Amino acid sequence: MKSLLFILISSSVCFSQKHTQNFITYSNYANEAEYYFHEGIYDTATIYFEEAFKYSKEQHPTHQKLYAYSLFQIGERKAAIKILSQKWSSRSIDTIWFPGLTIKERALISKKRMQIKETHKPDSFYRDFMDSLMIIDQAVRQRDRDENFYLEKERQDSSNALAIISFTKTYGFPAGKNAGWYQRAATFLLHMSPEFYADNYALLISEVIKGNLEPWMLARGIDRMYTVEIGEEKINPYNRYWSKSIIDPFLMFQNCISLGVSPYYDYNWSTKPKKTIHFDYYKENKKYYNTIVMYTHNIN
Repeated sequence: MKSLLFILISSSVCFSQKHTQNFITYSNYANEAEYYFHEGIYDTATIYFEEAFKYSKEQHPTHQKLYAYSLFQIGERKAAIKILSQKWSSRSIDTIWFPGLTIKERALISKKRMQIKETHKPDSFYRDFMDSLMIIDQAVRQRDRDENFYLEKERQDSSNALAIISFTKTYGFPAGKNAGWYQRAATFLLHMSPEFYADNYALLISEVIKGNLEPWMLARGIDRMYTVEIGEEKINPYNRYWSKSIIDPFLMFQNCISLGVSPYYDYNWSTKPKKTIHFDYYKENKKYYNTIVMYTHNIN
C-alpha cells in the first residue's frame, strides 16, 4: 500500500509539472541522477541530469561536474568538454576524473573558462552581507564566557535573524545561485530558533524554489531545532543534522522529496557524499523509491 501511494503521488507530480523554474523539482531530478552516478550507471545519470537542468537556468557546480564526468564515461567526449568549458568556478581540471585529454583540449577548456570567469563572477553584494554578519557574530561567540555570554549570544542570533529576513525580502536569500553557491549562510541557519522557521517558513520555501537557498541548508536548520529526543533516540524530519533517527524510511523519503533533499546521500553538495541512514533500504526497494517517476524515458 505504501509503495502504491508513493507511485500515485509521484505520478500526479510528474504529470502536473511543466518546465518552470523550480529548484525543488530540479533537486529531485539531480538527486536521482546522483544516485545512478555513484552506482556507476552513467547513461541513466546523464538522462536525469539533463531533465534536472530544464528546471533551473543555473546549475549547481557539483552537478555540472558529475554531468560532465557521466558524459565522458559514456563516450560523449565533445559534450563533456563543452560542459567543462562552462564550469568557471573550477580552478583546474581533475586529471583523475577526465584522463586522456589532449593538450589542445585542455588549452581550449582553460581559455573558455577564463573568458567566462571575467564576465561571470559571484555577486559580492550577497557575500559581503554574510561576511559582515559573520564578523560581528564571531566577535560575540569568541568573547569570554562570563555571566553575560549566553544572553549576548542569544541577542546576536536574534539580530542575525532580523537582518537575514529583512535582506531576503528585498534581495533574496544570500546563498545559493544568487551568491555563487556561497555556503556561509548555512552556519546562521543552524543558530536560528524554532520560531524563526515557524514565522518565516513560507518565505524560506519560496527562496528554495528560486534556488537562492539550497534544500540541505534549510533541512539542517529545521532538523536541529525540531528534533524530538526520546532517551538516546532521535526523531527528525530529514536526518541532515543528527547522525541517528528512528523515523520510518517511507516517511523520511516523502519529507526529503517535499523539500528537494536527497534521500540517498548527505553532503551531496560535495563530490564525496556519504550514504544516508536508509540508503540500503532505498536501494533494495529502488523500484518503489524514486524521487521522480519519469514517463518520458524508459529507464526503470
